[in-house]
Amino acid sequence: MKVADSRVAEAIRDLARIEPGPHYIVSCYLRLETSDRVRQKYLAKLDRAVEQARTAIAGLEPGVRRPIERDLRRVLQSLEDPARLPAAPGIAIFASAPRKLFLLVPMPRVHHTRVVVDHTPQLRELLIAAEETGRLLLAAFDRKVARFFEIHAFGVRELPGLHTASTRGGRFRSDWADSPGWGERSFHHRIEEERHRHFEAVGQRLAELDRESPTQGILLAGPLEETRAAERFLPASLTARYMGSARLNPTAVRPAEVRAAALQLRRQFETARERELIAGLESKVGEGWAANGPQPTLRALARGQVRRLLIGSEMTGSGYRCVDSGRLALSKAECRGEGTPLPVPDLVNEAIEEALRQRVEVAVIHEPELAEAIDGLAAELRFR
Repeated sequence: MKVADSRVAEAIRDLARIEPGPHYIVSCYLRLETSDRVRQKYLAKLDRAVEQARTAIAGLEPGVRRPIERDLRRVLQSLEDPARLPAAPGIAIFASAPRKLFLLVPMPRVHHTRVVVDHTPQLRELLIAAEETGRLLLAAFDRKVARFFEIHAFGVRELPGLHTASTRGGRFRSDWADSPGWGERSFHHRIEEERHRHFEAVGQRLAELDRESPTQGILLAGPLEETRAAERFLPASLTARYMGSARLNPTAVRPAEVRAAALQLRRQFETARERELIAGLESKVGEGWAANGPQPTLRALARGQVRRLLIGSEMTGSGYRCVDSGRLALSKAECRGEGTPLPVPDLVNEAIEEALRQRVEVAVIHEPELAEAIDGLAAELRFR
């Protein structure tokens, strides 16, 4: 795992070194996309997740439960004020008063808002987010100047920039002292040539940075007309990883704004891919290469068949885990012959954790018209 922010990397290493002990740790993953921030919808989802966590610890001794309750309240209080939230698509929080632990980590994405109470922190989504986000490269430019940024899961770094020198003199009018006197047509043709040379230089610089350390995505930023024109000058080795462009002022934009724009473009890129996945889901189910519905999807997940897990964003509910097989199930009856069924308060969270453990890609479908095609849970399969 490569993490750009050394402080975050050290914090993750400290969390990973925590051994199971008598004290419980609250792990909270909160989704904070634009749609979640509207009218503070994220708070309603967080409240539901906290209530599910309280249900899960209801059977503990009062002396054990009290510090957990304090940690849950502290997590809620830290997220109540929208103005204090980081400009990130998600947050991970780890809290344990007995261990003197309270860590908030801005995330490049969160699959599903959830709160888990356990003897160790739930790190799998945090680690995989760092790995899957990888390294993004963004070029912010106008006709002469280009700035380059390297974006990781938890940070952003500006790289050496580029300035393409202009060979133009004054205007085309011959009565101006510094005019080249070439005439209007030649003057404008020369402007266009310089513009194209600059776009080509930006593309070559991106290719050089990619050769130094491979990137998972290429992004452009600047005036809309310029970014659209520059797309045609990207080297062939980069076009397959091009994720889109944003309107930013290349001379005034700050690194934090660059990171926010880059993660937003990545999310839009992933949403477009989700549309393709949903469009082909019905035919794949008919061919036996996909499952749709909680029961067949959970069975496929238990068999290691799942290549990509698809979850409708409104999917909620409890279930069971069969003790002997470890399989997740909707009802106690499904565990017959597989051991005692243990209640699972948040079935979606358990499904996500199981998928991440198997290194399965998880896609939570948030757009209502796309989510309608999923019966709660669905999956693309590796084998039939």
